[in-house]
Amino acid sequence: MAFAAFVCGLNLTARKERCQRSRLCMRDSDGVRTAPPTVPEALNITIKESIRNAVLSGQRAMRVDVRSGETDPESPLYDEMMVVSVAAQAVDSMSSMLGEESKILIVSDLTTKVDLVATRLVEASTNLSQSKLRVVAIPEDAGGFTVDEDEDLVVILSPTNQPGRSVTKQVRQIVRAAFGRRTIVVNQRLDSVIGMNADGSEKRVGMLPVEIGKFEAAYVW
Repeated sequence: MAFAAFVCGLNLTARKERCQRSRLCMRDSDGVRTAPPTVPEALNITIKESIRNAVLSGQRAMRVDVRSGETDPESPLYDEMMVVSVAAQAVDSMSSMLGEESKILIVSDLTTKVDLVATRLVEASTNLSQSKLRVVAIPEDAGGFTVDEDEDLVVILSPTNQPGRSVTKQVRQIVRAAFGRRTIVVNQRLDSVIGMNADGSEKRVGMLPVEIGKFEAAYVW
């Protein structure tokens, strides 16, 4: 027992030391401030190239899905900041193709507050500034969603259906409001399998909007 406590103390001290060397830290469940996760450089490059190639081939509506322990809400390794970092790579690849006056709208379905999402997006990006960015939470209802005239890129971040909570209608409204603009959906979980029905078919948490089904799968990993 004493040895286990000693090892735990060493791990805690090491984490604190890593944090002290970090540029930005966030508190975890132990109260230790730890650096936010980053996407491996090779994956950064691949995501950016995939988005750029899709755009150059004429695509305006795209999907990016990175499935790993850090980006899967069902995994004990899940970290919402990793999902934000993935989105930052997609935004990075697009921002250089937008006009000088163009702005970017991020609609987030993460539990992380939108101001922290905005901060992390800028930090994980190489050419994105706060002045170009508007981050809002996914609306509670499907009516009245609008996109500003100068927002030429719309990113829907991790839209997720859960038992007792569906955002399918909201996502459809966002996609319709963004019609004609470049749109990227990152790590959608609208039709995730949550079990099996009695007849052996898959039981899904909700429906994938037909509009999203038509999006180009720019990057799936």
